[in-house]
Amino acid sequence: MYKNMAKSPIQWPGVLGDALRMNRGVHELDLEYFYAFSSHLGMVALFSGLWENKSLQRLTLNWNKVGDDGAKLLAKALLQKKNALEELDLSNCDIGDAGTQAIMAALRTNRRLVRLDLANNRITNASSAAVVQMLKENAVVKLLLINNCRLRKDGRTAIVYAGMPRQGFKLLI
Repeated sequence: MYKNMAKSPIQWPGVLGDALRMNRGVHELDLEYFYAFSSHLGMVALFSGLWENKSLQRLTLNWNKVGDDGAKLLAKALLQKKNALEELDLSNCDIGDAGTQAIMAALRTNRRLVRLDLANNRITNASSAAVVQMLKENAVVKLLLINNCRLRKDGRTAIVYAGMPRQGFKLLI
């Protein structure tokens, strides 16, 4: 069985997606350097399991090629009311502005996620307005890591000012 899976990189995300769909006991999943996101089908297979998952609270995907397409799929999962995800690590995932904006739009209504790590991605000032708007509408996010991205000083300043009035909020930019 494992021999066949090694030959097909699509199968591992599919197996994990199925496991996430049925999961009732796993609360943390660390897929650092998973390398399953070489195809759009692999991302769909894995992230579709998140759409139905009710118990996963912490997901680490850092150092994967999630990109904008994967970030958009994750944003759809964050919009699901049954989603229990509280911590999401997407650092070093090659996410640009389109993916960042999709995640920020989802977080405007998501009331579960408290920690988001987007450090070391391709995020520019084109996303600063989306981050500011999310910070204004979502009081649940308590930690946002968006450092070592491509934000200019004016974009970083706008985000800092949006986060200042929030009690207990921490920002690394």
